[in-house]
Amino acid sequence: MFEYYRKWRNDGVIEEMHDALRDQVRQRTPHANGTPRTRSPSICILDSQSAKGSEECVEARGFDAGKKIKGRKRHLVVDALGLLLAVQVTSASVQDRDAALPLFSQVSRDYEDLEVAFADGGYRGEVKSQIEKKTGLRVHISLRSDAQKKDSCRFPFGGLWNAPSDG
Repeated sequence: MFEYYRKWRNDGVIEEMHDALRDQVRQRTPHANGTPRTRSPSICILDSQSAKGSEECVEARGFDAGKKIKGRKRHLVVDALGLLLAVQVTSASVQDRDAALPLFSQVSRDYEDLEVAFADGGYRGEVKSQIEKKTGLRVHISLRSDAQKKDSCRFPFGGLWNAPSDG
């Protein structure tokens, strides 16, 4: 079974199937106001996530000091529906800003209608300027407010992480 997957992956069949399915979902999912979507998105979102790696994955394993995780990091660009446009897997030690320009360069080539990119505070500063200059995308940085930071320390049911419990 894995041999089929490997052959299809190496021949580009897996990527073609993914792209065809994404295009179908985009065309069948209208905007909130009822207007149809185009095959190529105009908005994208970039973020990353660190994941623990096993001891066997030595070649691409690093340490994400911010999250205190030893492993790999996946950098994802998605459209407004959350559908995958591009992915890059790196060592966890690779900073978000270092993976951003190559990913945005790729998606701006692959999706000609892209105009706006959203990213979090890890992508502000010089990398934001470089992305805008080299890709033509308008990059909007979303920062968490103080209220959101406080709320991230709460349990979904209203308690606090560090609050004393009644037992």
